[in-house]
Amino acid sequence: MSKNVRIERSDEQLRASAMDLALDMFFTEGYSQTKASQIAKNLGISKKTLYRLFPTKEDLLRAATHHVMQIIEEITDKLYADHDRSVAERVASLVTQISPHYARIRSPRILKDLQRNAPSIWAELDAWRQIRYTRFRAIIEDGIAQGTIRSELGIDDILAVYSVLVNKCMDHAALEETDVTSLKLYRGSMDVFFRGIFVASVHQSVDFGCPVEFDPRIGLLQHAEQLFFHNGYAKTTTDAIAKATGVSKRTLYETYPKKSDIAMAILLRAAQDVRGLSTTLQYNNRNVYEQELYTLIMGCTSALGRVSTRFLQELSDAAPTGYRRMVRWRRRFLAMELQRALEEGQKLGVIRHDLDLPSSILILSIMIENLLLPDARAHAANVVAPQINVVCSVILFGISPRTTRSQLQPKH
Repeated sequence: MSKNVRIERSDEQLRASAMDLALDMFFTEGYSQTKASQIAKNLGISKKTLYRLFPTKEDLLRAATHHVMQIIEEITDKLYADHDRSVAERVASLVTQISPHYARIRSPRILKDLQRNAPSIWAELDAWRQIRYTRFRAIIEDGIAQGTIRSELGIDDILAVYSVLVNKCMDHAALEETDVTSLKLYRGSMDVFFRGIFVASVHQSVDFGCPVEFDPRIGLLQHAEQLFFHNGYAKTTTDAIAKATGVSKRTLYETYPKKSDIAMAILLRAAQDVRGLSTTLQYNNRNVYEQELYTLIMGCTSALGRVSTRFLQELSDAAPTGYRRMVRWRRRFLAMELQRALEEGQKLGVIRHDLDLPSSILILSIMIENLLLPDARAHAANVVAPQINVVCSVILFGISPRTTRSQLQPKH
């Protein structure tokens, strides 16, 4: 008959096991949903013993998070200081070595949970991330000195684009309704960041920065759109809309019974403008492909930029069902159009065949919504938004010279 053998573990071993197990549970089941009693049970110890090691569940989360942060620092600091290796080699190592560790503390499923239920730890993680961004600067400076990073791009602009891309890798909202994981998006972002989406033989020929204008349609929706943009949804009244339009409230209500109906009509019109534009883009001529892709990007920017972030946030509170339905439709349509553009570009031989298309589509969407839209640029957190031509040049052509092949991806 076998006997139960009790394995004695030191406090140090128990702490290490607890942190490892807790991370897996916190970042898969949710921090608020994970109970200390369940962690103790899975560890094979009493709850009392667990609390002796970590007085609170938040203490356990902090210790586990700091442990991963320390691992990342040890890996990255060596790479940042290794000036003898090329930038491409160092970044390839960076992506390969730290991606699994970042994934453990950047699960989109847990981020909102942490912001709400462990705000102090979230703040520590966010502040630490910003510090690590500044360390990345050393690699960029080395690359410019070595000639493996485009010298015409400003370092601050490069870091601003990098900051937004990496930030979105841990943004639960950016990954909603996609099959792209935060780890996959991070790797894809670094690949596009260095190499762009165009093949190496294609050089920038379009004058980035030229806006795409849609035909103005003066009327009720035009006036309402302007009021909503400047005042937000909550502070814009139907009285103000009727007065600006020159119609009675009764006439206004006959067409739009609720204020939210006017807001939805504005969002729908913007989406229809983009859809109309997309029908004119064929992507069947190598000579004009770059211009057509840029037209799609700037057309989306122009249409989506007609509403402000405050308006969208307030509308989501006032009419959540309709708002979610409209945003979901808009994102799906944008993803579909970007996918069509990239696939047709691959057929023409101007878009890289080794791109991960789902990640690249999401990266282009992130570029539009977080780096190009006027409202997003005006309220960019922690960065000075680069010029539109710089953003487009980095994402479409990468920060590496067109004659330099990055080692972030294997050769095909």
